[in-house]
Amino acid sequence: MTLIRSFAPALLTALTLAAVAAPAQAQSWKLTTGNGTSVDSNRDCIRGSGSANCQKDTTVTSPNGTSATATRNRVTTADGTTTTRNGFAGQTVNKTRNVTR
Repeated sequence: MTLIRSFAPALLTALTLAAVAAPAQAQSWKLTTGNGTSVDSNRDCIRGSGSANCQKDTTVTSPNGTSATATRNRVTTADGTTTTRNGFAGQTVNKTRNVTR
């Protein structure tokens, strides 16, 4: 479980940064490490009428079959961005950013 807790946040951060320039379509990938840990990630965005609604689901499964899932929902409108994250340990984080253009 320690591997999941230390590896997953760094992986999610890297994927979030990489996804900023990604096209508006569903994307999925899977990573399996040498010790048998696997990470499955799915991302989908719906854009239109001046807003974007994106959801990303990530599941990490340990070699013994124990799994944990994190979900991020991000809604961006002209007023700003609201992000809700349900993390691997079950914690929920809500963030709102208002960007003036």
